[in-house]
Amino acid sequence: MLAEGPLTPNAAEPPIPDDTGRDELEREPPAATPPLTMDWAQLLAQWGTTLAIGAGALSLIVLVSLSGLLRADLIGLESLGRPGRQLLRWLGRVVPSAVTAAYRELERAARWLGLNLPAHLTPRERALELNLALPDAAPAVDTITAQYMAEQYSPYPEAANGSLAQRAWQGIQRQVWTEGLRRGVGRLIRGWSERLGSGLPK
Repeated sequence: MLAEGPLTPNAAEPPIPDDTGRDELEREPPAATPPLTMDWAQLLAQWGTTLAIGAGALSLIVLVSLSGLLRADLIGLESLGRPGRQLLRWLGRVVPSAVTAAYRELERAARWLGLNLPAHLTPRERALELNLALPDAAPAVDTITAQYMAEQYSPYPEAANGSLAQRAWQGIQRQVWTEGLRRGVGRLIRGWSERLGSGLPK
């Protein structure tokens, strides 16, 4: 029979319960993470505000650009179609005929192309300058000029064909604006180059 020692349990004593792992069993489970929710109303409101600000800024840019073109006489109110003609009436101004409106577009085309046409030039002389600047547009320019001269100077102004003049202008409108934009950008680049060159030490 073995002698009882400090490390040997007595058979008469109750067994010591094993509480290993009790802390894990009694520990409360972690709280469940609530699912992510999206406030669609708030998100839509933010989008709406952003879109409203963007639309307002774009409208302001368009209005400022349009005002600048009108002040520079690069476009006319009659160029804006029916709203422009109605605005002319509200302002008490004369609404030009279809022929005169097409001829005014030629005058503005000359300015858009950077041509400085003296006021004393006749319509045919002005047309010649435009034809030299845009040879491909010469037939349309001549058509508009002929209809304008018929309306203004002939004894039968009613013989002038407004539809013909308008179709002629519509046929060269894109070409005029494209060429004018190209020349305008070229003038800006040359101006910047001259400023930069003048600032360099000699």
